[in-house]
Amino acid sequence: MCIKQLEKSWKDIQETNIKWVVTVPAIWGDFEKGIMMEACENAGIVSEKVDKSLFFALEPEAASLYCYRNDSISEDHIKKGEYYIICDLGGGTGDIVTHLVGSNMTLKEIEPSCGGNYGSNEIDKKIFDNIIYKLFGYKDFPTILEKYRDLDLEEKDESVLFESWCHLENDIKDFKEGVNSEKIKEKGKYPIRCDIFEDFFEEDVKELVDKYNDTLNDNELKLEVKSKKKWIILFPYKILDIYIGEQSKSICEEIKKILKKAKEEINIDINKVIFVGGYSSNEVLTSKIGLELNKNIPFFLKPSNPYLSILEGAVLFGINPNIIETRIAKYTIGMGMRDFWNEEKHSEKGKKIFDEDSKVWRCENCFYKFIEVNQKLKINEEISAGSLSMAGPRTAMLVFYKSLKPNPIFTFEKGVEKIAECKLDAEKDYPIGERDIKVYMKLGGTFIDVQGVHLKSGKKCKVKFKFD
Repeated sequence: MCIKQLEKSWKDIQETNIKWVVTVPAIWGDFEKGIMMEACENAGIVSEKVDKSLFFALEPEAASLYCYRNDSISEDHIKKGEYYIICDLGGGTGDIVTHLVGSNMTLKEIEPSCGGNYGSNEIDKKIFDNIIYKLFGYKDFPTILEKYRDLDLEEKDESVLFESWCHLENDIKDFKEGVNSEKIKEKGKYPIRCDIFEDFFEEDVKELVDKYNDTLNDNELKLEVKSKKKWIILFPYKILDIYIGEQSKSICEEIKKILKKAKEEINIDINKVIFVGGYSSNEVLTSKIGLELNKNIPFFLKPSNPYLSILEGAVLFGINPNIIETRIAKYTIGMGMRDFWNEEKHSEKGKKIFDEDSKVWRCENCFYKFIEVNQKLKINEEISAGSLSMAGPRTAMLVFYKSLKPNPIFTFEKGVEKIAECKLDAEKDYPIGERDIKVYMKLGGTFIDVQGVHLKSGKKCKVKFKFD
């Protein structure tokens, strides 16, 4: 569909001329990115013909690119030598990244990105889990539909039931998005229609609300029935004050850790936090963060159109991915291999085996390190693991691992996790003695990038990942 739209403006557009940029949360691991890569393959975005047409942009990085080109921020606050924290608050996640503006207005990451489930969708989830479920015993549509079918309520079409569910979801969304400090202070309430549940109970809605209210210790959190006939319940805004307050505390703790580490380890003071993403428009959230951090941070900024920051920043990233100059490794990354036996290093836990081809003793399941945790990575920096011999006539299977330890010795150590398997295919059968390949890993990117070259022919191997 996208290509058809492009063809309306450019008739002879070629697939090889298109660069796709997919934004992903910075807190995602390689497994989640691997799922996204598979989705892109299934959608036809990437193929064997144009395997380099897809780029993953980390969402807070994209937002950062947008911000230092945004007139409402960049003129006074983002210039060469400036440090700042980007707090990207979206629907699903809250991502936090720390940048230094380098030469030629490139960006350098100075602390590993962090964050968590601090997006606005978590507020909806808490309302369904803590209130709707306790009121009615249901918190998702499939469960409601199953109950509806069990009751054999044929007088209503299932599409009507789904419409009622959509009304409930939209009311909760409007409740969340309409909150502000004034409404909380004035002890305001918002009407939410819950008529989807009326056929499931002999009690009326007031009886159910009274039972729920009896479980509460705080009168200001109690619900109120506005309409028994239409099953409309008034929800106090103080509920949101509590839920958003819990999120703001978690976000503040993340930022405080960044500030402390930056001061202690590299002796810098960071004095700016920039809010981006759709959820950053929530005044209650940003004001609570600002109030909590006002002793540490003098400047809290927001670009014009913060909800567009990631989209527009992703375009900038697609035009010039190298504008992100350095990133910080979150983990030590390596692969499993058979290393030469080292009595001092391997004797305690290692498995000693004799390599018949090379006539040497080796140790199985050793961790070959590519990247060390907290290592500063230049974008597309390349490291070689040296030459390896294919197990079969044309393929090699590599297994990659990660750890928070700086120097794991074995892949089976505690704290070492498998990331993915990588199949290298030389695309032709080679006899014994001609099966060596050289393995490279490109560092600093948003995705694991492994390349293999068959030494005899000089041809690149096909690479296929399977993520755990």
